[in-house]
Amino acid sequence: MPLKETKEWYIDAQWGKIAMVSWGNPSSPPVLMCHGYMDTAATFTLLVEHLSPEYYYVAFDLPGHGKSDPFPPGPHVSQIHMVEVIRTIVDHMGWKTFVYMAHSMAVVIGCIYHTVYPGRMSMMISLDPGLPLHPYYAANYHHDLWYKRYPIYYEHFYNQSASDNPKLYEYDKIVSTLARNRFLSKEQAKIVLSRSLVEVDNGIYRLTWEPRVKLISPLALSLDNLTYLSLNNLPPTLVTHSSIVEGSEEEKLFAENILKGYNRLRNCSIVNIDGHHDVHITSPEKMAGHINEFLKRERVKSKL
Repeated sequence: MPLKETKEWYIDAQWGKIAMVSWGNPSSPPVLMCHGYMDTAATFTLLVEHLSPEYYYVAFDLPGHGKSDPFPPGPHVSQIHMVEVIRTIVDHMGWKTFVYMAHSMAVVIGCIYHTVYPGRMSMMISLDPGLPLHPYYAANYHHDLWYKRYPIYYEHFYNQSASDNPKLYEYDKIVSTLARNRFLSKEQAKIVLSRSLVEVDNGIYRLTWEPRVKLISPLALSLDNLTYLSLNNLPPTLVTHSSIVEGSEEEKLFAENILKGYNRLRNCSIVNIDGHHDVHITSPEKMAGHINEFLKRERVKSKL
């Protein structure tokens, strides 16, 4: 499949600029692609090469990530703030409906958006949604850990964000570290980092991630409310699960009990794929096959 035409630009938001990147023909049906925790739009670069040319793929860097401006100083950044980012983009693009493709934390953000703005998402593609549910285990069963991790640690990262001395890295070393931590090849790691590194000296780089986004807090939802948010009134949805799941046994069981609800939804397709959490990067052609099949099937259904 030939490479799609790529375009980069910025959208003005109330807090600054949102860095955008797109592939394909703008007149085609839109797919909004939202990356996960401590990532950027680059996470979809390898995947989009294998996706159907019948769609227009638009990705972006969340505030404080990649090439996007951070939120103003002060507030503790939470997932609910990111919903406003999606609303801003969708309104700017003038889309009445769109397909939403999300990895990890962005799945939860998308579910919140869908609850607040029902009917805008024509389809959802949720890439490995289990891991971002793990922090909600502490919110329900270990309130002391929840409080320590978010409100208390936040002060540390806020002070760090105001520092004039960002941590510096040698290029090869940061690439090797990311590759090791996320089970990527070095070439894949270079692509993932392509929107997150700024050279400050010869061979020395800083990461553009704003320190506050290291602790994007989930909402303090009960198990019942989280289950409702994740499963209620979803549009046709494709869910992919990676075979290798990290986290404690308690966290994994907590997430699994919620994700079992997908099995009861008639408009939900579930696919299990061998690999780690970033299998959409490590095996993009395998992931794309399932996505293309889902998009084609649901598009045919919508025309009947």
